[in-house]
Amino acid sequence: MKKIIAGISVAAVAVTIAYFSATNIIMNNIKDKILENNAEIDNILKINSVNSWGEWFLEYALEVEIDGRKFRIWTNNDGEITDKEALQ
Repeated sequence: MKKIIAGISVAAVAVTIAYFSATNIIMNNIKDKILENNAEIDNILKINSVNSWGEWFLEYALEVEIDGRKFRIWTNNDGEITDKEALQ
C-alpha cells in the first residue's frame, strides 16, 4: 500500500513539474518570436496567455517598451502583433 501511495505521489510531482516547465518553454519561445519579428520592441516586461484551455489558436497579451514608452500588445502564436495600445 505504501508503494502505491509513493508511486502516485511521484507521478503527481512529475506531472506538475512537466506542466510548469512546458509553460515556461512556450512563453520563452513566444518572447523570442516577438523580438525576432518586431525590431522596434526594446524590452518585454510581462507576458500572459489570453486563451482558455484547449483552444486552437493561441493569443498572448504583453507589456512591452518601445522607445521608452510602455505598450500593451496582443500577438498570435507566430509573434505577429494583432493589436497595440499605449499605456502611458
